[in-house]
Amino acid sequence: LVIGDVTILDGSNTFTISTWVKFDSLPSEAGAKLLIVSKDEAYELYIKNTTPASYLFAYLRLNNGPVIATLELALETDTWYHIAAVHDENGTAIYLDGDEAATELGSQVESIDDTAASLGIGARAAGSYPMDGHIDEVAIFDAALSAEDITIIYNSGTPTDLSENSKLVGYWRMGDGAAYPTIPDGSSSGNDGTMTNMTSGDIVEDVPSGG
Repeated sequence: LVIGDVTILDGSNTFTISTWVKFDSLPSEAGAKLLIVSKDEAYELYIKNTTPASYLFAYLRLNNGPVIATLELALETDTWYHIAAVHDENGTAIYLDGDEAATELGSQVESIDDTAASLGIGARAAGSYPMDGHIDEVAIFDAALSAEDITIIYNSGTPTDLSENSKLVGYWRMGDGAAYPTIPDGSSSGNDGTMTNMTSGDIVEDVPSGG
Protein backbone atom coordinates (compact mmCIF):
# COMPACT_ATOMS: atom_id res chain seq x y z
CA LEU A 1 0.00 0.00 0.00
CA VAL A 2 1.52 3.33 -1.08
CA ILE A 3 0.27 6.46 0.66
CA GLY A 4 2.49 9.21 -0.78
CA ASP A 5 4.83 11.73 0.82
CA VAL A 6 2.86 12.36 3.97
CA THR A 7 4.45 14.64 6.55
CA ILE A 8 2.43 13.68 9.62
CA LEU A 9 5.59 13.04 11.69
CA ASP A 10 7.92 15.59 10.10
CA GLY A 11 10.07 17.21 12.79
CA SER A 12 8.56 15.06 15.56
CA ASN A 13 10.40 12.99 18.14
CA THR A 14 7.22 11.79 19.84
CA PHE A 15 4.96 9.25 18.14
CA THR A 16 3.40 5.77 18.24
CA ILE A 17 2.98 3.24 15.43
CA SER A 18 0.39 0.52 16.02
CA THR A 19 -0.49 -2.36 13.70
CA TRP A 20 -1.84 -5.89 13.52
CA VAL A 21 0.11 -8.44 11.46
CA LYS A 22 -0.28 -12.08 10.45
CA PHE A 23 2.59 -13.76 8.60
CA ASP A 24 2.17 -16.38 5.90
CA SER A 25 5.93 -16.92 6.11
CA LEU A 26 8.74 -15.55 8.26
CA PRO A 27 12.25 -14.58 7.12
CA SER A 28 14.42 -17.69 7.35
CA GLU A 29 17.75 -16.33 6.13
CA ALA A 30 20.05 -14.22 8.29
CA GLY A 31 19.60 -10.54 7.49
CA ALA A 32 16.26 -11.01 5.74
CA LYS A 33 13.52 -8.60 6.79
CA LEU A 34 9.84 -7.85 6.26
CA LEU A 35 8.70 -4.23 6.21
CA ILE A 36 5.52 -3.41 8.10
CA VAL A 37 5.47 0.41 7.98
CA SER A 38 8.15 2.37 6.11
CA LYS A 39 8.84 5.95 5.11
CA ASP A 40 12.24 4.81 3.86
CA GLU A 41 14.99 6.73 5.67
CA ALA A 42 12.65 8.69 7.97
CA TYR A 43 11.10 5.84 9.98
CA GLU A 44 10.59 2.12 9.53
CA LEU A 45 9.09 -0.68 11.60
CA TYR A 46 10.08 -4.16 10.46
CA ILE A 47 10.77 -7.78 11.40
CA LYS A 48 14.30 -9.08 10.80
CA ASN A 49 16.06 -12.43 11.04
CA THR A 50 19.33 -12.00 12.90
CA THR A 51 22.39 -14.13 13.52
CA PRO A 52 23.69 -16.31 14.99
CA ALA A 53 20.60 -18.33 15.85
CA SER A 54 17.96 -16.99 13.48
CA TYR A 55 16.24 -14.94 16.14
CA LEU A 56 13.40 -12.70 15.03
CA PHE A 57 13.46 -9.12 16.22
CA ALA A 58 11.16 -6.15 15.72
CA TYR A 59 13.12 -3.06 14.74
CA LEU A 60 12.33 0.63 14.69
CA ARG A 61 14.77 2.62 12.55
CA LEU A 62 14.82 6.42 12.56
CA ASN A 63 16.61 8.85 10.23
CA ASN A 64 18.51 5.97 8.62
CA GLY A 65 20.46 5.74 11.85
CA PRO A 66 19.47 4.58 15.33
CA VAL A 67 17.89 1.13 15.38
CA ILE A 68 15.99 -0.16 18.39
CA ALA A 69 15.28 -3.89 18.66
CA THR A 70 13.03 -5.91 20.89
CA LEU A 71 14.01 -9.05 22.67
CA GLU A 72 13.64 -12.23 20.65
CA LEU A 73 10.11 -12.64 19.34
CA ALA A 74 8.60 -16.12 19.30
CA LEU A 75 6.42 -15.53 16.27
CA GLU A 76 4.47 -18.13 14.32
CA THR A 77 2.79 -18.07 10.93
CA ASP A 78 -0.99 -17.90 10.55
CA THR A 79 -1.33 -16.04 13.87
CA TRP A 80 -2.41 -12.44 14.38
CA TYR A 81 -0.11 -10.25 16.50
CA HIS A 82 -0.37 -6.66 17.64
CA ILE A 83 2.90 -4.71 17.45
CA ALA A 84 3.33 -1.15 18.70
CA ALA A 85 6.40 1.08 18.79
CA VAL A 86 6.35 4.12 21.09
CA HIS A 87 9.06 6.78 20.85
CA ASP A 88 9.68 10.01 22.75
CA GLU A 89 12.55 12.00 24.26
CA ASN A 90 13.18 9.21 26.78
CA GLY A 91 13.74 6.49 24.18
CA THR A 92 11.68 3.71 22.60
CA ALA A 93 9.42 0.94 23.85
CA ILE A 94 8.14 -1.85 21.62
CA TYR A 95 5.07 -3.87 22.58
CA LEU A 96 3.89 -7.28 21.45
CA ASP A 97 0.25 -8.20 22.11
CA GLY A 98 -0.15 -5.46 24.68
CA ASP A 99 2.96 -6.29 26.70
CA GLU A 100 6.15 -4.27 26.61
CA ALA A 101 8.81 -6.46 25.00
CA ALA A 102 11.75 -4.06 25.23
CA THR A 103 12.73 -0.55 26.20
CA GLU A 104 15.78 1.19 24.80
CA LEU A 105 16.80 4.37 26.60
CA GLY A 106 19.32 6.84 25.25
CA SER A 107 18.57 6.03 21.61
CA GLN A 108 16.12 8.86 21.10
CA VAL A 109 16.37 11.32 18.22
CA GLU A 110 15.82 15.05 18.45
CA SER A 111 13.34 14.90 15.59
CA ILE A 112 12.49 12.85 12.52
CA ASP A 113 14.32 14.15 9.47
CA ASP A 114 11.50 13.50 7.04
CA THR A 115 12.33 12.53 3.47
CA ALA A 116 10.54 12.90 0.17
CA ALA A 117 9.83 9.16 0.14
CA SER A 118 6.29 7.86 0.09
CA LEU A 119 4.92 6.08 3.13
CA GLY A 120 4.46 2.38 2.46
CA ILE A 121 2.58 -0.31 4.36
CA GLY A 122 3.64 -3.91 3.84
CA ALA A 123 6.80 -2.89 1.97
CA ARG A 124 8.81 0.16 1.10
CA ALA A 125 6.94 2.30 -1.40
CA ALA A 126 9.30 1.12 -4.12
CA GLY A 127 8.32 -2.48 -3.35
CA SER A 128 11.41 -3.77 -1.55
CA TYR A 129 11.27 -6.05 1.51
CA PRO A 130 7.60 -6.97 1.04
CA MET A 131 5.77 -8.60 3.91
CA ASP A 132 4.30 -12.03 3.22
CA GLY A 133 0.99 -12.06 5.06
CA HIS A 134 -1.77 -9.76 6.25
CA ILE A 135 -1.82 -6.32 7.85
CA ASP A 136 -4.76 -4.66 9.58
CA GLU A 137 -5.59 -1.51 11.53
CA VAL A 138 -2.39 0.48 10.91
CA ALA A 139 -2.43 3.59 13.10
CA ILE A 140 0.07 6.41 13.63
CA PHE A 141 -0.25 8.81 16.57
CA ASP A 142 1.69 12.05 17.12
CA ALA A 143 2.05 11.19 20.81
CA ALA A 144 3.82 8.61 22.93
CA LEU A 145 0.97 6.40 24.10
CA SER A 146 1.17 4.93 27.58
CA ALA A 147 1.35 1.25 28.42
CA GLU A 148 -2.32 1.49 29.43
CA ASP A 149 -3.17 3.02 26.04
CA ILE A 150 -1.45 0.13 24.25
CA THR A 151 -3.31 -2.41 26.38
CA ILE A 152 -6.60 -0.76 25.46
CA ILE A 153 -5.73 -0.83 21.74
CA TYR A 154 -4.77 -4.49 21.97
CA ASN A 155 -8.12 -5.16 23.67
CA SER A 156 -7.37 -8.82 24.45
CA GLY A 157 -6.76 -9.51 20.76
CA THR A 158 -9.78 -7.80 19.20
CA PRO A 159 -9.20 -4.44 17.45
CA THR A 160 -11.46 -1.51 18.19
CA ASP A 161 -12.26 1.60 16.14
CA LEU A 162 -9.60 4.23 16.87
CA SER A 163 -10.94 6.95 14.59
CA GLU A 164 -12.10 9.19 17.44
CA ASN A 165 -8.68 9.26 19.14
CA SER A 166 -7.54 12.90 19.16
CA LYS A 167 -3.86 11.91 18.87
CA LEU A 168 -4.40 9.96 15.64
CA VAL A 169 -2.69 11.33 12.51
CA GLY A 170 -2.93 8.29 10.22
CA TYR A 171 -5.30 5.31 10.26
CA TRP A 172 -5.63 2.68 7.55
CA ARG A 173 -8.10 -0.07 8.41
CA MET A 174 -7.11 -2.08 5.37
CA GLY A 175 -10.55 -2.95 4.14
CA ASP A 176 -13.28 -1.31 6.24
CA GLY A 177 -15.06 1.07 3.88
CA ALA A 178 -12.48 0.50 1.15
CA ALA A 179 -13.13 0.28 -2.59
CA TYR A 180 -10.24 -1.11 -4.63
CA PRO A 181 -7.65 0.28 -5.25
CA THR A 182 -8.06 2.91 -2.50
CA ILE A 183 -7.57 2.30 1.22
CA PRO A 184 -9.01 5.36 2.98
CA ASP A 185 -7.30 7.16 5.84
CA GLY A 186 -9.67 7.00 8.80
CA SER A 187 -7.95 9.90 10.58
CA SER A 188 -8.60 13.56 9.91
CA SER A 189 -5.37 13.79 7.86
CA GLY A 190 -7.01 12.41 4.71
CA ASN A 191 -3.95 10.56 3.39
CA ASP A 192 -5.62 7.76 1.43
CA GLY A 193 -3.45 4.90 0.20
CA THR A 194 -3.32 3.13 -3.16
CA MET A 195 -3.05 -0.66 -3.39
CA THR A 196 0.08 -1.29 -5.47
CA ASN A 197 1.04 -4.60 -7.11
CA MET A 198 -2.20 -5.96 -5.66
CA THR A 199 -5.66 -6.97 -6.84
CA SER A 200 -9.12 -6.43 -5.40
CA GLY A 201 -8.98 -10.01 -4.10
CA ASP A 202 -6.21 -9.00 -1.72
CA ILE A 203 -8.83 -7.33 0.49
CA VAL A 204 -10.02 -10.32 2.49
CA GLU A 205 -12.24 -10.76 5.54
CA ASP A 206 -9.53 -12.04 7.85
CA VAL A 207 -9.33 -9.96 10.99
CA PRO A 208 -7.82 -10.36 14.45
CA SER A 209 -10.22 -11.65 17.07
CA GLY A 210 -9.55 -12.51 20.67
CA GLY A 211 -12.65 -14.61 20.75
